[in-house]
Amino acid sequence: MRPLHLPFAAVVAGSTALGATITQPPETSIRLTTGETITGQVTGLLVLKRVATTPDKGVAYLVVDGTHVTAIDEKGVHLTKEAVVRSLFVEGRELVDPSPLGMAYRFSSSLGGAMVGRLGVGEGCCLISSIRVDLLADPVLGEFRSAATSTIVQAIEVQTVSAKRSIPINELVPVILGVAAHGQASSSVKRNVKLTTPWGIVTSAEITNTHVRDYTDPIRPPSLPPAPPVPNRCSLDKTTPGVVWKFVLTGATVPAKEIRIAEEAGTTFTQVCWTSSGSVFQIDAAGNRTGGGPQTEILAAGPDEAKRLSIAIRSAAATIEITR
Repeated sequence: MRPLHLPFAAVVAGSTALGATITQPPETSIRLTTGETITGQVTGLLVLKRVATTPDKGVAYLVVDGTHVTAIDEKGVHLTKEAVVRSLFVEGRELVDPSPLGMAYRFSSSLGGAMVGRLGVGEGCCLISSIRVDLLADPVLGEFRSAATSTIVQAIEVQTVSAKRSIPINELVPVILGVAAHGQASSSVKRNVKLTTPWGIVTSAEITNTHVRDYTDPIRPPSLPPAPPVPNRCSLDKTTPGVVWKFVLTGATVPAKEIRIAEEAGTTFTQVCWTSSGSVFQIDAAGNRTGGGPQTEILAAGPDEAKRLSIAIRSAAATIEITR
């Protein structure tokens, strides 16, 4: 694999350490495209890439100590509760080479704590900060083999019981974004529809019944600068009946207030927590956009036992059977 290089210009601002260390790194299970699962310890610094929902908003490059990684699978990179992720947010574009993260990581981790500040690289000015999550649903670019290097190697080194093994990133199982990554607790269906609206034609509806009243969405991104905090937990209060359902309509960005959902018995779903709309892109294992487009997402409270739902946008409507 060809290493990536780029000189680092300057770093400004910051404070405190990259998070608590643990005495013994956890064993990491890594799923490969071949179906094989490797178990061992990741000792490098993983680098991931998150493209903003709207392409012109920018890209966040994420760095996390491999000793805090517990698994890498189709859901993403799973982390320990002690893990702290460094985020380098580049406004408006992708870096040709994200290697400057090496020096940024060294600088910020030497200061200790929840660092927030700006840094300069050859391609412009970026924002660096710290976040805490237990899952990064983003493609892996590679790793820094140590905090002393500014070269990203497009492979992951894993110390197994018998030997040290280098796994090229294109052999990692691709990250699946969306309902499939929510886990077995949820059930979902996706149907093609044709809802002609003033905002465009809705071509498909993906419906997820979380079966819970307190739902945390592991795919919804955590807060990354310069964007405001993004909620990813929805808890129904005592006065709201039912469970949390998630609806994703693709093909058009429709105002959430125009969407009406009801089940065949006549119960109307109540929109709760958050709604979002915009252009969402699918990302392959190498971090490249492979498809996607405009969509609208809403959360709503409704009966857990609902089996037939109506989705209406003004005069357009579609009925969808919910299979178990």
